[in-house]
Amino acid sequence: MSWLNTFELISFLVAAFAIIYSLKNKDYRTLFAFGSGALFGYTLELFSVNFTGSYYYNPDFWLSVGKEPGQFPVFGGIMWGFAMAYSIKIAHKFNMNRFLASLFAGLLIVGWDVVVDVIAVRIDGGFWTWVGVPIDLSITHSSFLGVSWSNYLGYFFIIPPLAWLTYQSWGKVAENDFRKQFVYMLRNYVLSMVFLILTMLPLGLLNNATQGYSSVILFLTIFISTLIAVVCHLMRLQLKLSKHQDIGMLVFWMVMYLYTLAAMIHLDLYIQTWWLFAYCILSMIGSLYVVMVEPVKERYSPNSHTETQNR
Repeated sequence: MSWLNTFELISFLVAAFAIIYSLKNKDYRTLFAFGSGALFGYTLELFSVNFTGSYYYNPDFWLSVGKEPGQFPVFGGIMWGFAMAYSIKIAHKFNMNRFLASLFAGLLIVGWDVVVDVIAVRIDGGFWTWVGVPIDLSITHSSFLGVSWSNYLGYFFIIPPLAWLTYQSWGKVAENDFRKQFVYMLRNYVLSMVFLILTMLPLGLLNNATQGYSSVILFLTIFISTLIAVVCHLMRLQLKLSKHQDIGMLVFWMVMYLYTLAAMIHLDLYIQTWWLFAYCILSMIGSLYVVMVEPVKERYSPNSHTETQNR
């Protein structure tokens, strides 16, 4: 079995496990967040491959939506859904304001995507092909090891808006109110698409006007500043290993990273770009860490409450 189809099969198995696990634990918020993310992923990808002409998918996947060359593999939308749902869920538990938590959700996905896209354009003829972007090991103002910088920047205009809307809906709708959860799932999907449409044109014009420099500058600025803000926030918290681990989420992130590392070894990228291999290991450790820990809840103390009032 090819590496391409192996990842497709793994994705279906991991998604099936995640759905069953969430249903068993009545984690309906995650499932509705998955619904928004999957709808968003399918809409975005099918629109992009059929109308932008910037990339196209490999026809060798087993299951695809649409006709070649405008097809999109079925597993891709499912991965969009769970990557977004789980990143949103992780960021939510660390007592951040909604804006930072939304950016943190984006950071979690981009942190993995920085590496997985590099292997995805190479393995078995590529999961997809970027039109006009050479697949080499150079880092230029327009591409990173064969991947367009605008691709990475785009995630910060895709995930945070959906995360922000999801957090807002979690504050308004009871988890077992399925009718409202479904309505807000559709609302979050539609509003996220509207936001993306409104930002896509100016970002594209800016990227063309600056010959790609704006994408790399904006991406690195957002990525680094978000990483610093998140690390500083986490360092102020007292964290502990969660007693109630979300095994579905843990399996998802672990399997995705292990496949990425294995593919880098298969492609000899762990030698040619050893620094990216090291980054991937650190990113995996950091991601699994925030999956498994949670803030320590402060116990109520009458004395401490009185002291706080007197300050």
